[in-house]
Amino acid sequence: MRPINENSGRETRLYELLRQATETVMKKKMQKPADFDMLHEKVFERTRVMISSSTLKRFWGYMQSDHSPSTQTLDTLAKFCGYTDFGAFGQKPFNKEEMPSCPLLGNHIDVAENLEVGDEVTLYWLPDRTCHVRYEGDTQFVVTSSENTRLRQGDTFRCNVIIEGEPLYLNHLVQDGRPPVNYSCGRQGGVLFKTNRRD
Repeated sequence: MRPINENSGRETRLYELLRQATETVMKKKMQKPADFDMLHEKVFERTRVMISSSTLKRFWGYMQSDHSPSTQTLDTLAKFCGYTDFGAFGQKPFNKEEMPSCPLLGNHIDVAENLEVGDEVTLYWLPDRTCHVRYEGDTQFVVTSSENTRLRQGDTFRCNVIIEGEPLYLNHLVQDGRPPVNYSCGRQGGVLFKTNRRD
């Protein structure tokens, strides 16, 4: 199912390769609405460019469209995969074994896949911030202790991925019973992390 109006065989192939590269970074196939919602979130976290879930669905052929993907959509997905833009992606077609260095493929934690309930993670970021969190399951964490941060023991938040050297975006942060907010850590220099498996 490929309703996108692609102009040439080369474009068709490059679009398919870009989909494959994105799914390789995500470590999952885009097959259901929740997958596109997650991709929408990850793309924004990595590139700070918003691509709607519906736009992503159209690019994957999950929703019908008579239009080719925009330059911004193609460039943003290419950047998400570690390329400078879609032109650079086309210069060196995707090869899973030769993808450029990308934090999402480097030292990172894919929360749902890499952590078990009870695992502890220590987060560090500049200038002297330290935060200890425990994984509660379903991408939710609770803060167990912290030093020099606005996060406090008992705070809870959701997070799908922790990338070394990148800012960490906390979703649905709840503090002292107040309405949930979003919060970022390590906007300058990113975060470092250490994991401690439960006994």
